Formats: sequence, structure tokens, C-alpha cells
Amino acid sequence: MKILFIIILQLLFFLSAHADYNNTLTGNWSGKRTHIAENGIDFQLKYTLDIFNIASGGIKTGTTMVDEIDFITRIDGAKLWNIEGSSGKIYFYRNNFGHVNRDYIGSTQGVDGNESNYDFTHIDEAWLQQNFHENKYSILAGLYDFTYEFYQTNSSGMFLNPTLNIGAEFSNSGGNGASLYPSSALAIRLKTEPNENSYIQAAIIDGIPSIPLKPKRPRYHLYTKNGTLILTEIGLTPSKDKFAIGAWTYTKGAPDLLNKQNRDSYGVYTILEKQLFKNSKNSYESLTAFFRIGKTDGNTSRFSYTWSSGINYSGLFPSREQGVLGFAIMQAVNSNKFRQFELINDIKTKHSEYVVELTYQDYIMPGVSLQPDIQYIINPSGNPSAKNALVFGLRTELFF
Repeated sequence: MKILFIIILQLLFFLSAHADYNNTLTGNWSGKRTHIAENGIDFQLKYTLDIFNIASGGIKTGTTMVDEIDFITRIDGAKLWNIEGSSGKIYFYRNNFGHVNRDYIGSTQGVDGNESNYDFTHIDEAWLQQNFHENKYSILAGLYDFTYEFYQTNSSGMFLNPTLNIGAEFSNSGGNGASLYPSSALAIRLKTEPNENSYIQAAIIDGIPSIPLKPKRPRYHLYTKNGTLILTEIGLTPSKDKFAIGAWTYTKGAPDLLNKQNRDSYGVYTILEKQLFKNSKNSYESLTAFFRIGKTDGNTSRFSYTWSSGINYSGLFPSREQGVLGFAIMQAVNSNKFRQFELINDIKTKHSEYVVELTYQDYIMPGVSLQPDIQYIINPSGNPSAKNALVFGLRTELFF
């Protein structure tokens, strides 16, 4: 239980430390970084190390780590090539050692959003965007991870569990999962914002994202025999709140789980985010709640539906204005056809899986964020023989 001692020690350090939140570890390079940004290029280098201790249950107990290096470059086309309303993004990452869920837990929803089944260096995004008519309309084209714009609630983004970034019912859809980390795809995205409190967006994405493996890496395509993923979302964003509904479908469909005949493959989701409280005397202190639910067709997907809900308390401690305490619960429900398919192979898959997560995120010094995390997985459905798992984690993020 050494990791639990480390988490408690770091949490105590949070409550007493003072940090400058506006700087990175390497600073502004005597103003050179600002100069580069003023000429249209802004970049960020981040290193993330996640340490997990599986204290009980799952496939086996033990301690493991997941690490990642991210390099993000953002381009302001108006400054760089003198085209108003244009922008771009290139995002490289290096994912390395540690498979906490695959090797230790067997959860269908996962434990760490940075985990993948393989270690590799990959481009997650590389796109250009052009805005029109006072930025009310935009078109984006290129390699695209839709989770930065679709199915998103700000308050759920701090959690480590991947279901709180994108519902498991959607991320596991299609022939190779949807176009998101760690396998994104070529896409065209259209968006309009009729006013500052509403938006409509749609994307056409390659139906089967490229698998980022060596030595042979499948080529990227948009219109191929694999079909396309069509995704739409309509949202209202008054003040700090958000309400949105979305839908997706694969033009090629997918095999039925039981008879293997091709069926329409689609789903819908709803997300809701509401600020419940804000301290008028302290702008850092607020309480925000969120709820997310997604439903599939039930014939071509493992999941019938998933949902998640939680709250974030920002500025809980007076001396830690940027600290955020979060609590969330989520459920992934297996479809009836998937359970019937498993029974054919003498596997008695459980009806659903629950995950409860408690986490706290804060900065201990400029450019260094620490986040102790506790997750309890009930009925890890990826492995029917696995027991309920208790997981202690600690995320360290270094911004350069």
C-alpha cells in the first residue's frame, strides 16, 4: 500500500503549497515564446505519468504505470500566412509502458484514458480550419479526433476514467472503434454558431480508423470501402451550462452479433452540465454537476447503453484556488444480443459494470499538476471471473 501513502502525502502537500499557475516549467524563454506565438505558432509539451496500485480484485493485484508524452502545435493562420479566420493543429504523442486495465482489471470501461493496448508514437490530429462570416461558420478537414468537440462536458474532463471523456458505447462502435485516441481518422467537420449560446456541428469521418502499429501501418482514407461515420450534435450553452444531443451512424453498418448479417449501426447521446453554485465573493469557488447518457442500436454493439454522472467542486480549500475535487459514477450495460453470443461460448457475461471515481486535481508548483485518484470497479465485465477491483492512482503532469 505504498502508493496509498504517497497519495495521502501529496494531498497534504496540496493544502499547504503555493503555486504560480500561469507558468510552465521552462517559463517564457525570456519572452521568446510570446514572440513565436505573436507570429502564429503556439506549442505545448506535456509529460504525464500515471501510477496505479490495484489493491484488490480484478484479474490480479499489483502496481503498474502508464506514461505519455504529448506535443501539440497550434497555428494562427491570420498571423502566420495572413489568411483571416484560418487555424490549424498538429498533435503528436508517445504512449509507453503499462497496461493497467488490460493486464490487471479487465474493465469494459477502462481505468485510464491514456492507456492503449499498444505502445507507439503516433499523430492524433493534423487538421486545418477556416472560419467564415464573423466566425459563425467553420469547416475543418484533416486527421481528426472528434472527442475534442463532440460528446464533451468540461466538468467531466478532469477524471481519469475514459468513459468520462467519451461514452464506452460510442468509443467501442464501428469496425475498429470510433475516430478518437489512440486511433483517429480523416474527417471533414462543419460547424455553425447562430449565436453565442448555441451551435450545430456535423462530421463525416472514415468508418474504420487507421491502426497505429508498426511495421505496416494502414493508410488513411476518407471515402473507402469501409464506409463512413456520420456524426451530428446540437447544443445550447447559456452561461456556464450546457445541454446537447447527438447522433451517429455508420454508412456501411456492421454485422449483427448473433446472425452476422449486416445491420444498421447507430446511436444517440445526451449530455447535460449545470453550475449549481458559484461564490459571488470568490470567483474560484463553484459547484458543477454533469450527466451523460448514450444508447446504441443494440444489435451490432457490445453495449446497449452507458451513462455517467458526477460533480466537481472548484476552490474547495481557500488556499488552493485552482484545486478541483471530483466525484463520479458510471454504468455500462451489455446488450442482450452480446450476452446471448457469449452464452454460446459458455461465457456468462454480467449484465452491467459500475465504476465509482473520486479524484482531486491541483498544481504544486508552476508547470506541475498532481492528481490522486481512487476508483472502484463493480463487476469488471471484460473478465467475468474477475472480482470487484479497488484501484489507487496518482497522475503527475509536467508542462514544459
